Amino acid sequence: MENRIDSLDYLRGLMALGIMIYHYFSWTYGSYGSESFLGILGIYGVSTFYVLSGLTLYVVYSKRLTIDTILHFTIKRFFRIYPLLWISIFLTIFLLNKTFDIKTIWLNISGLFGFLAHDKYISTGAWSIGNELVFYAFFPLIILFAKKIKFFVEAFFIASLFVAIYFAFFYLDVNQTLGKQWSIYINPLNQLFLFSGGILIGKLIGSYRNNLISLFLLFVTVLILVFYPVSGNRINLLVDWNRLLFASLCFVITIVFLLMDFPLSKWINKILSKLGHISYTVYLIHPIVFWYLNKFKTIEYFNKSIQPEMFIGISIITTFLISIVIYELIEYKFIKIGRALTKQKSSLA
Repeated sequence: MENRIDSLDYLRGLMALGIMIYHYFSWTYGSYGSESFLGILGIYGVSTFYVLSGLTLYVVYSKRLTIDTILHFTIKRFFRIYPLLWISIFLTIFLLNKTFDIKTIWLNISGLFGFLAHDKYISTGAWSIGNELVFYAFFPLIILFAKKIKFFVEAFFIASLFVAIYFAFFYLDVNQTLGKQWSIYINPLNQLFLFSGGILIGKLIGSYRNNLISLFLLFVTVLILVFYPVSGNRINLLVDWNRLLFASLCFVITIVFLLMDFPLSKWINKILSKLGHISYTVYLIHPIVFWYLNKFKTIEYFNKSIQPEMFIGISIITTFLISIVIYELIEYKFIKIGRALTKQKSSLA
């Protein structure tokens, strides 16, 4: 498991694509309820990112991370996350004409908003990046303690799960909408069990591969998504037993892609791999593209000529093109800088 796992790139890319489609359709046609696949994907696509993050970091760093290499880990994470985050902040402020106070701007530029003010994010969707930065602070401690204490990973996951249970059963109120409780939901402590669960998957499954088990788990996941009775505001996806069920599906779908050997053609593999590589860019850039293009709808000719479906299609194509350019010219170059500074030729996480 020392090398990059292509199937996890596929899943990461597909989740970024799904979240973009959810946003574009909900921003065009209105919000989706908890009974719709897009409504579920809009929430648990991000949750799957957290699981993937914990898993891939464990794959890359479980053996090589020591007290002496924590600085290397920090440098590589910095160059992986911050440059694109800064670009999204800059574009949100200057391209979309958003205004924020100096404190909020500083918290976002520094990444401290995830620790000190998790709901004061500037870029749409950047709340999850703030969460990730909190998780990165936990990660070295988890790995270092796990080397000393046999079942520390399992214990940490159980502890973080109990925190999530508190949020789901006692803190979030099913009688209020998700919008009114958004700040509670995006609290990093409410998401930590997903990240630690990804670490646990990496520890327990290792390099084991089995297509039969993977297909069975995928079949069960699809059955639950199709037939499980849930409806109404999306808060219903995040409270009581529903929270545990749908979070479990995030773990299961990640395991499916980890176990599965995908017999794909060269071109399909290339497309899905590229989608995985640009997933971070797509995730942060797609709201900016949509709302910037949306400004042109005030032009009478544009508004009459472009139907909603066509506008969504234009937004998706534009997002992909811009994301590829940003990834190749900026994001990947900074990733290589992080590698060079640490003098490690490890795979990307």
